[in-house]
Amino acid sequence: MLADALTLPPSQWSAFVTRVAAEDAVLAEELGSMMEATAPGRASQVPAAVAMAPALDAPDGVLRIGQQFWPYRIVALIGRGGMGEVYRAERADGLYEQQVAIKLARDGDEQEASISRLQAERRLLSRLDHPQVPKVLDSGVTDDGWPYFVMELIDGEPIDVYVDRHQLPVEQRLHLFCSVCRVVHFAHGRGVVHRDLKPSNLLVTPQGDVKLLDFGVAKQVDTEPSAATSEITGGAATLAYASPEQVECRDITTASDVYSLGVLLYRLLGAVSPYSTEVSGSDHELVEAIRRSDPLPPSVAVAPARLPASLQRDLDAIALMALRKEPVRRYATAEQFGADVLRCLARLPVSARRDGWGYRIRRFLLRHRAAFGMALVGASACAGILVTAVQRAYETQQQRERAERRLDALRQLANVSVSGLPPAQRNRTGSGEVREDLAQGRTSCSPPAGPSCGGR
Repeated sequence: MLADALTLPPSQWSAFVTRVAAEDAVLAEELGSMMEATAPGRASQVPAAVAMAPALDAPDGVLRIGQQFWPYRIVALIGRGGMGEVYRAERADGLYEQQVAIKLARDGDEQEASISRLQAERRLLSRLDHPQVPKVLDSGVTDDGWPYFVMELIDGEPIDVYVDRHQLPVEQRLHLFCSVCRVVHFAHGRGVVHRDLKPSNLLVTPQGDVKLLDFGVAKQVDTEPSAATSEITGGAATLAYASPEQVECRDITTASDVYSLGVLLYRLLGAVSPYSTEVSGSDHELVEAIRRSDPLPPSVAVAPARLPASLQRDLDAIALMALRKEPVRRYATAEQFGADVLRCLARLPVSARRDGWGYRIRRFLLRHRAAFGMALVGASACAGILVTAVQRAYETQQQRERAERRLDALRQLANVSVSGLPPAQRNRTGSGEVREDLAQGRTSCSPPAGPSCGGR
């Protein structure tokens, strides 16, 4: 029980004891006392706590809590893997307070391999001077001949636990993922393939910074992309995040890390796995799924309500490109992977999708929805004004044409009337007297009468 408790960071000890107390209050009280004795600053009481513990269920080695690797004293076990153990330690020389992590090779059947991996990891970490990678502070050999190295202690929690506990929205989860891509790309640029990218090796600090840990199975490659030499042999460390070439024990390149990042993306979005067989199937079925099955797109693997509709199609294309079976068809670098995710967040076209004009226009409209809405309102208003102006212009033109037709009719009538006048009246200047004659009926269109015969 103490072994399980000491693998947790001190910030989670209280919750662990509370769970134990729900079943056995007496055991919880004893466990709490032992854990308190191992807390930082209580190193003098550590041996007593160790004496009460069943050697941390470690038949292959001696629990090292309380031992001094001058100037450090080990106070708690942080974690252990197949090839090494990581301890929390504090300075014991009194010069200043400092907590560090110390990693040692594990005793056991693969002692030589454990020592070789530890030394290789130390060399790799010395090449990675990056804010998101723990710094190596010191190294040495214990009195009984076991190599170790001292590194920066990271106080954080696994990235999947962090995003779920804080209930981060999809956009913030994707930004954290892009931070992971940046540090992985940095490692690749230094010729290091991690080969075990998974949530437990990616801790998020209380400040929200992502740290990449555990290069125990990492691979050192030459600076040439085609190089395949490795300082560390071995396949996948964690099956759920392994690439097809890892489970088939083929050559491992940076493309394998890109694949593992793709699986991590599913986990951060809320999916258990890209493959439906992981939950109910055996390891053999999962291996076959990784080798042969097409992964589910995130829009299917994740509950629909968790993914914004505007991101689903782009995220599907991005994730499926990262999980292609052929390494050469994945993203060429982790940086390109992260850049596509950022473009998706910005509603820009992503390289994982065919960039036809229709897709580009849709991306543009999504990216500028507010401006497009305002422009649409403005265009509608302008169109309304334009229609009104055209309609009024048309009505004015119709009125003008009607007036001109009436004027033409009056002119024709006047011409006909004047053409029937006698020459004397037709040639009179001014039209007023002619109008008066017409009105009074003094004009006649008949020819003048001849001389009367009645006077004979």
